Amino acid sequence: MTWVHIRTTRTLKTFFVGFIIGFLGDCFVQNFWQDIMVTSPMQKSTRNLTGRDFQNVINTKLNDDVPTRSDFIYEDDSLAQNLKSHVRVLIWVMTSPDNIVKLKAKAVRDTWGKRCNKLLFFSSKDDPQLPAIGLNVTESYENLTDKTRQAFHYIYRHHYNDADWFMKANDDTYVIVENLRYFLSKQNSGEAVYFGHRLNIGEFNSGGCGYVLSKEALRRFGQDATSLCQQKSLYEDVDMGLCMKRLGVRIGETRDSLGRMRFYAFKLEFFLLRDNYNSTDLMEKGRERISNYAISFHKLTPRMMLYTDLYIYHIQRFGIFQCSPNCVPWDNGVP
Repeated sequence: MTWVHIRTTRTLKTFFVGFIIGFLGDCFVQNFWQDIMVTSPMQKSTRNLTGRDFQNVINTKLNDDVPTRSDFIYEDDSLAQNLKSHVRVLIWVMTSPDNIVKLKAKAVRDTWGKRCNKLLFFSSKDDPQLPAIGLNVTESYENLTDKTRQAFHYIYRHHYNDADWFMKANDDTYVIVENLRYFLSKQNSGEAVYFGHRLNIGEFNSGGCGYVLSKEALRRFGQDATSLCQQKSLYEDVDMGLCMKRLGVRIGETRDSLGRMRFYAFKLEFFLLRDNYNSTDLMEKGRERISNYAISFHKLTPRMMLYTDLYIYHIQRFGIFQCSPNCVPWDNGVP
């Protein structure tokens, strides 16, 4: 009986010692693993929230009534805001009375247009509701060159000092304005240059996805275009390209460091789907050929423009945190 009692006692002692060591070891491993995996300040702060506090945060951030963009994750937009102050961009949009009725221009105004330093609409008639500036031109495809020239002359006379760069876009163009400023931040607005989607078929930038004139390019246009740019064809972008050449304004390179375009003159599917168009086209296709810092896309319907704006600026991926290396998104664990 004594031998059995001693053996049972030793067995219990061994069990309890092993249990305590295992429990402490498991706690250590879990905390160590979390410290390795949790790298951002936001993740660490959420890790410290437990029970009702954590659930309150989750409920608040999943509230569909909150209109702000992605406020569960932290986005440091200080650089974008800094560029907005230092890289001033005026974008004017070519529209028409019919397209205003069809909501094309309004879709621009209510989406990416809000992010411009200055946004102007030009039509063949004044529209105080949009608003749009009416030009002295008959509305037709054949008169797009006259419409473009008049718009740039108006901007030169009235808004030359309001911006450093001046972009022309259509009412079916979508522009990621932050990426435009990022690209232009590396350029010199005092140089006679204009940027866009340079087509292989000629020395000009496509008009559909928009093109950008430097301040010096606009100055030369405002002073000398009347005498040097009298040509007129069915193609506004071709005429503008010839005009820029006569004014001594060069076409600037807009491809990124991987050789991918930033301005897309056709529907995105043209570039995204390899077999959707003629395979002999000189433009490379495929998802990997779409720049991460794309600037503009062409031929979007008003509905597609709203969808695109939603995808880029509203929809978020839960649990993926975005934060610059030095930012402190949450103070003491409170969002």
